[in-house]
Amino acid sequence: ARRAVLGKDFENAISGKSGAVDWKEALPRLVGIYSIAITTDRRTTKTRMQEYANSFEFKYMYCNNVSIRRVTNTDDFLYSRSLRNSPTREREFDFPPRKVYDKEAVNYYRLALSSGEPYVQFISFYHVLEHFFSQAFKKGTTSKLRRELTSISFALDEDSLYKIVKSIEKEISGKKEAGYGIEKNELMYLLEEYIDAGALSEELAEGGTDWKEYYSVSKVAFEPNAPTIDWNSPDALGQIANRVYKVRNAIIHSKQRSDGGYKPFLHEEILAGEIPLIRCLAERIIDGAG
Repeated sequence: ARRAVLGKDFENAISGKSGAVDWKEALPRLVGIYSIAITTDRRTTKTRMQEYANSFEFKYMYCNNVSIRRVTNTDDFLYSRSLRNSPTREREFDFPPRKVYDKEAVNYYRLALSSGEPYVQFISFYHVLEHFFSQAFKKGTTSKLRRELTSISFALDEDSLYKIVKSIEKEISGKKEAGYGIEKNELMYLLEEYIDAGALSEELAEGGTDWKEYYSVSKVAFEPNAPTIDWNSPDALGQIANRVYKVRNAIIHSKQRSDGGYKPFLHEEILAGEIPLIRCLAERIIDGAG
């Protein structure tokens, strides 16, 4: 979707040299809707083409810093709207996406970009991460168990086996019904699978604001336990996970906190400072899981 152009700019945009209205230009500018054709050179299915469309939408939003939503019925057509944030960066959309991306994760990403509220943005980007927790936890815990079982020091005695049982029991405690483990552990497994701290820090250092430096020196006023990030530390991913998780808890569980936690409007600007980090994580994980 795109914001309609009004006034003289609109008249100039839709008029040719003869002064006649070019409806192909006028219609999308008037209703804020554009059409995009996605083609393939081989036979495929409707479901597969919908996956291609979803992938295109994610890359378009990633490159242009704009949220778009698909028009699927006449109600959407009549109630089109522009969903745009103040641009932070734009990238060149030089070729179609080469992956199929998870539709639900892309929709949470779309929701984050469509909102001007830091609270909604942070929670929506966090939902992107949450969407992949289960599979990351499964892969992380099975890898951990595999390392234990194949270790040169592994033995089949009772104490060794019980130690492994207790370790796995600790991982899955508290979330038995959901089928996965402790949320902070899930987040850490997810970052270990998809995030390179060095590459992430380089991306955060680009643009008008050096967010890499910001996260290395700036604490979070409404969550003093959220750590700064030492990008050169072997535990950089752990610090990233801890900061994101602490901020998430501070805004979700603020009513239960004795120190008050996050306060809407009062801490809005501070929370906005946490968006670039979690947004980069969400983008890299959607792409990595594609």
